[in-house]
Amino acid sequence: MVVLEPNGSSSAKPLKSQDPNNPSGQPGYPNVRPYPGAEVYSSNHRREPPGMRFLKALCVAVLVWMLCGAFVRSLVWAVGWNRENHWDGNYSIPSGVSLRQCLEPAQWDNALPTPNLLNLERDSYATNQSAEDLQILPPSAYPFVSKTSFELPISSNSLYLLSRGAYASGSVDILTSTAQKQGSAAVHVVVYYYHQELRDRVKLCKVSRKAGESGVGIFDRRSLILQTPSYIDRHNPRDQLYFETVITFPQLTQRRSPLRIKNLETDVVNTFHRVHAIAEHVVFDNISLAGSNAHISSSDLAADFASVQTSNGAILGSFNASKELKLVTSNGQVKVDVHLDNDLSSTPSKLYIETSNAYAMIDLHASASGVKGQYPQYKVDTKTSNNKLDVDFQNSPADSTLYYKGDTSNGPTNVQLHAAYQGSFKVSTSSSWVGPELHVRENVPDPSGRGRKREVQHTSLYKGELTGSVKWVDEKEDKTLEKGTVEVETSNAKAVLVV
Repeated sequence: MVVLEPNGSSSAKPLKSQDPNNPSGQPGYPNVRPYPGAEVYSSNHRREPPGMRFLKALCVAVLVWMLCGAFVRSLVWAVGWNRENHWDGNYSIPSGVSLRQCLEPAQWDNALPTPNLLNLERDSYATNQSAEDLQILPPSAYPFVSKTSFELPISSNSLYLLSRGAYASGSVDILTSTAQKQGSAAVHVVVYYYHQELRDRVKLCKVSRKAGESGVGIFDRRSLILQTPSYIDRHNPRDQLYFETVITFPQLTQRRSPLRIKNLETDVVNTFHRVHAIAEHVVFDNISLAGSNAHISSSDLAADFASVQTSNGAILGSFNASKELKLVTSNGQVKVDVHLDNDLSSTPSKLYIETSNAYAMIDLHASASGVKGQYPQYKVDTKTSNNKLDVDFQNSPADSTLYYKGDTSNGPTNVQLHAAYQGSFKVSTSSSWVGPELHVRENVPDPSGRGRKREVQHTSLYKGELTGSVKWVDEKEDKTLEKGTVEVETSNAKAVLVV
């Protein structure tokens, strides 16, 4: 309580309390402690912005995640190291693949009489492409060489070769030899290198998948960035490895029919394929050749079912198939000679060829080995983009049925049918400068030898599309013979069909 003095000054004097329990001096009121005053903060104090707090929390979380990840990876690697064959914890092993026998560094054979162990003819195309496109040195450029071999039973349901990783590049050769013992296929592996440390970091193993399957695998570590010596530059062609793998089948000279192999698969990275002239001695029920960033060439390959696939590389050479053949690549030319032999009239023999941004040139020979009186059938599909498509049906049985579709874009097409073709056709282009063209050969002899006359009819429905049909006129025509269909298409370029 404040009392004002008459002279205007003021002084505060405490009043005497009548009750020690009531210091306020007011009767009937309890003792009440004053409410504490609010603490005053300096105006210079600022709270940290939310964005900064979030950034700090994020950095802490990322750091914890990296530490946990490193711990888990080291734990998995340690567990894998102590498991079967001690290698799979830190290597790029495909799921479902089990390691059975891995080569120790001391088991490599370093004694080679010549740099070219198997005296294979070097493919100049492969050498140039490897040096210029893939930046991989040819084998002869490496100073050190090691080799080893595996034997796989040819009675296996499947034989296969796998590779994974940046240092698993090289080549695969498939051939036959009279020196190879019967009943087995040899997998010879030669590695060319500058640094033994790199050779020893890549594991070469005998592997298995399902029961009755046998294979060989070349596996690189998942990450060599933190495990590679500082003097090794991963982008320097000298600091690489080159694996030359040769799969050798026995060449049985006393047998009249070729050796039958149930299934052969390759699934390799940054690796060339070269199939040598083996069709006379070996025929595959199934074969699948898969590479990447490299070409695949064949001197003579024969199979019932065949699949050949790569990327950024060409597919070249001769291929023979009775049931189905697939040739697929990207950014690489396709220049092949294909033989399709139809042995079952109710099922067409199939050919599928695809590339992109490259030239495709296909020579096709169709034949039939079925029962006389049956009509062979073929289904062919070819395509590319941004380049020319050139297809020539050089042979085809009389009274056969062809279903064909060929297309490209921003490039011309030139398709030549064999004289045996009967059925409809359509040629189209989106170009407003050049229209579709039909070239009709005159005085074509009857491929059946029955003296029939050929009729070719065509109409232009509208600009950019031309349709028509080809028919061999026969009074004794078999009404059960199916007619074929042909479609040729492109955009912004000329489309030509020759009948």
